[in-house]
Amino acid sequence: MSPEFFTRRPKVQTPSQDQRSYLFRDSDFLHYMNDFNLIDRGRFNSLLETRRRAGSMTMIDLLAYPDAIRSLKKSVFSEINEFAGLSVGMSDSRSSSQIDEDSSAGITHITGDLNKRNTWDNIEDWLGGKKAHLIIERGFGGLHFLPTHLPYYKYAIQKIWDMTSSDGGMVLLQIPPKKILEQNGINISRWINLLRRKKIYRQHHGGYHSIDGDIEYGLLQLIKNGENQALPII
Repeated sequence: MSPEFFTRRPKVQTPSQDQRSYLFRDSDFLHYMNDFNLIDRGRFNSLLETRRRAGSMTMIDLLAYPDAIRSLKKSVFSEINEFAGLSVGMSDSRSSSQIDEDSSAGITHITGDLNKRNTWDNIEDWLGGKKAHLIIERGFGGLHFLPTHLPYYKYAIQKIWDMTSSDGGMVLLQIPPKKILEQNGINISRWINLLRRKKIYRQHHGGYHSIDGDIEYGLLQLIKNGENQALPII
């Protein structure tokens, strides 16, 4: 596989940053939860509470700056000692003092293109053999820089699943809407049915209008319970 998988798609729209509500006060994670309102919030909140009580949390936020991880750490995990958060984005505009503050809080940001294999390798290096309890992505317009091709989706979703903890780890992704995926040869409906047969917890919403404007997206939520939960090929 070549270092760069496919030609990027053009960016369609820049997201707005003005709508915030839900559970996390003074937190950029509020913005995420506006978009993830359609998921099973009970299971999501249960995951956060389980990890808080366990005293450890490892999470990854793709197509993002550290803001949401930083706010979730402050809102939910401020009292735990074992917190590790990784954000992955195309650039890093933090000041040196902010980098130091994030590092002290267990937060790392790496710059990288998810269209390139070395970025995924860097994520795995950061995990150091551990698994993530939560992998989240709410990329907005950043999704339009990723390829909508079946080989890429096969590679990326398997990578994400392999990085997810088998102890109730959760994957929560904003994805292209069902009609766009299927126009590009990605039969998401068939794959969701395979997940059901494999008894892998899943929620899929084929299309909704995000808070960033009139662009339509999809949502995917997966939960991994047990090492034997092999992900079917998409």
